[in-house]
Amino acid sequence: MPYGKSIPILLIEDQAMDPTEEYNLVIKALTSGLSNCVEWINDKTARQVRANPANQGLTPEAIKRLLLEFVAAGGCIEQRREEREEYQGRREYWYRAIIPLEGFRTGLFVEMELTDDDSDVPVVSLLNAHP
Repeated sequence: MPYGKSIPILLIEDQAMDPTEEYNLVIKALTSGLSNCVEWINDKTARQVRANPANQGLTPEAIKRLLLEFVAAGGCIEQRREEREEYQGRREYWYRAIIPLEGFRTGLFVEMELTDDDSDVPVVSLLNAHP
């Protein structure tokens, strides 16, 4: 699915998914090799990332590619409990990668969430990227 289409949000229901199981689905999506398993959440987010001068011209497509290469090379994806009030009804966890890149003193931060917990073809949505 191109990043231009909205991706349905995985809402937290009464029974939360086991954190390890959710993390494993995120890694599965990131390493699946299927192009539609990792996408920008929507056009607006992709445009904001593209327009952010701090990203030094990195496009949303390039950031996605860098993320996938980072994970394939054994880079760390960190699971974080959602503590921001405005997102707590939407998800229990969010994920981040900090990709080391020349010219980015602290690396490139990429925020993501699991938006489809299908055990065969999970989907991760990219939510933000910046130094």
